[in-house]
Amino acid sequence: MTAEPAIESSAAALTVDFRPGLRRLAWMVIAWAIASLTVAQVTYAFERGNDLSEYADAHSESNEVRAGQGFAERGFTSNGGLADIDFGDQFPHNGGKIDKHLCPETFVMCVYFHNPPGSEWIMGVLTKIFGVGKIPLYRLFYIALGTVAMCVLAGAIAAALDPVRAAMAMVFLHGVPMFSNMMHGLFHSTGFSMLLFEYALSVHVFRKPRALSRGAVVTFGLLGFLQGWLTFEHVFLVTFAPLVLALLFVSLGDAKERRRVLFCVLAAGGGFALAHALHFVQIAHYLGGVKAMIAHFKGVADARSGSTEYYNWDKFAFPGRIGVVAWVYLTIFANKYYYDGSFVTFLATVIAVCAWGRPLLMPVGDRLRLHMAGGRGPLLAILASLAVSSAWLVLMPAHASIHPHFIPRLLFLALFTGTLAFLKTFDVSIAPPRLRWN
Repeated sequence: MTAEPAIESSAAALTVDFRPGLRRLAWMVIAWAIASLTVAQVTYAFERGNDLSEYADAHSESNEVRAGQGFAERGFTSNGGLADIDFGDQFPHNGGKIDKHLCPETFVMCVYFHNPPGSEWIMGVLTKIFGVGKIPLYRLFYIALGTVAMCVLAGAIAAALDPVRAAMAMVFLHGVPMFSNMMHGLFHSTGFSMLLFEYALSVHVFRKPRALSRGAVVTFGLLGFLQGWLTFEHVFLVTFAPLVLALLFVSLGDAKERRRVLFCVLAAGGGFALAHALHFVQIAHYLGGVKAMIAHFKGVADARSGSTEYYNWDKFAFPGRIGVVAWVYLTIFANKYYYDGSFVTFLATVIAVCAWGRPLLMPVGDRLRLHMAGGRGPLLAILASLAVSSAWLVLMPAHASIHPHFIPRLLFLALFTGTLAFLKTFDVSIAPPRLRWN
């Protein structure tokens, strides 16, 4: 019998050397998944025209558009570089124009302190380029950024596992609404795309043992800074994503790996902290001093961490912070705009598979063998991802409870980590043509 090409089979990769066409098919599937999501987003953007999004937080979008116009017309140093979300007369029935908790009637303008102004600066640049009110054209920038982020993420998964598993991951994520349905958004989409870049970088850096390059550390710092200049609530995701995803591939029992993880965490968290420090300087300058800034944020922190002023806590099945977390996991995340299914069932399945410590070999017909080998690393990664994804909900339950339109997206880290853990656990061997497994 003529010798057949070898089959490589390991828990780290799905590789069928005698069928290179399978890999080409996998890349075609990845391209289809990304292209179809992009086309859907572009189509939706132009169908909406100059209206606000139905899915991507119209409240924040209206604020963004007005603030961007303000920067475009008055300059990016107006209000000390802070966003005036009440500027102009666009969308007079949305956002700060009608939300008097956000913009009291006594204010001549509404300078927003509760997020750094990165998103509004971007909108200011887009307004200068395309003109006032050109919302479909603005959306193209955010869709393009999201498309690039998905491509980079798919490439990182393919390099870490293989193209076949990357295709499986992208097909699964293609069916998860929150992976793409805010890509056209004018406010939240930039931060989510930056997270995808960071997740891709984490997978790339830790997929195999090697020296940590200076470029990787600088990139983590830059991504941390950019995200810190966009939002507050990604703080735990940005800082600890390298740790979570490292657990999928390396053992922290190795001192060299611990140092690699530590440097990446410090770089990402340090970049995020630096952006916030600059934002606090902005606010202190605008309010006339550090004491005024501290007093303002103390009040905000008290309200967001436990105030009942804006929300009736009686609606939750469980009391306090536990109730908010359970509400997001069991009710909100299952919504058709987010996971569109039982996230708890997904987590239970992945945890059970990864917790199974003994390797299994299961024949599937005459030519297929399915290998399953759970491990401590993937299991720890999933548990860590749940802790990191839920940290903001626990720390700021009042803020989470009044923002169910985007807070559940913080759990994407857990979803992504669970997906990679599940795919990494399985391997398939396929017998060459004319042969059968014994």
